[in-house]
Amino acid sequence: MKNIIFTFAAFLLFASAAFAQGSVEGTITDANGAVVRGAVVTLIDAKGASVAQYTTDPEGYYTLDDIAPGSYRLTANARGFKLATKTNVLVVDDGLTVIDLKLI
Repeated sequence: MKNIIFTFAAFLLFASAAFAQGSVEGTITDANGAVVRGAVVTLIDAKGASVAQYTTDPEGYYTLDDIAPGSYRLTANARGFKLATKTNVLVVDDGLTVIDLKLI
């Protein structure tokens, strides 16, 4: 019986770790501090693959949910602006990472 309980507890621990996710959110603004609506925000993993993408809302806000823990690169791009990049964006288990970017 102890083996069954131990096995079940180990399974639950592993399963919860396998599904642990984090979120990244923030606001995209221009050089004057005005929000940029319609900017495309992309989260890129260490292999260069896009793992999440969001187009900012009318308040310049974006949110990327259900992101596996790790280190990423975040980019934001909008017509008339240069690409903005933030490296070493750290996503943690059940955590929220807030990254605001400024487009110029």
